[in-house]
Amino acid sequence: MTISPYDISPERLGQWDIVLFLGVLYHLKHPLLALERLASVTREILIVETHIDLSHGNAHPLLVYYPNAELDGDPTSWWGPNPRCVLAMLESVGFAKVVAFDNILPDPARHQPVHKRFFFAASQFLGEPKIFKAIRTHVGNRTRMAFHATK
Repeated sequence: MTISPYDISPERLGQWDIVLFLGVLYHLKHPLLALERLASVTREILIVETHIDLSHGNAHPLLVYYPNAELDGDPTSWWGPNPRCVLAMLESVGFAKVVAFDNILPDPARHQPVHKRFFFAASQFLGEPKIFKAIRTHVGNRTRMAFHATK
């Protein structure tokens, strides 16, 4: 089904144990509204992967606004939240536990060597623990992070 994140609801889609929201958040004009909609259809865990900005040394939730094509020349990129902002937004829409994963891997598209570090997290849902490899990619000014939010 092709659907706008703003049109997601339990009535239209039902509820799901695992919801993936990968590479979409920073493209939305109304990211908090989209997260509210996703929370309504998430029974157990929401995995969010997104572009991150202002990730170094910031204690406050911050969101950078890109009014034009300021992020990599892409006019569909609107926001650059810092990690604390993504955590706060996910908590505010009803997730009890949110974990940010900070792992650095190379960007194969640019073929640049970058420090590698792997981190694995066990998530207790659907019976047995499931293992996820969390990824953060940082090349130049572009940083991406993954967040696991559980109900």
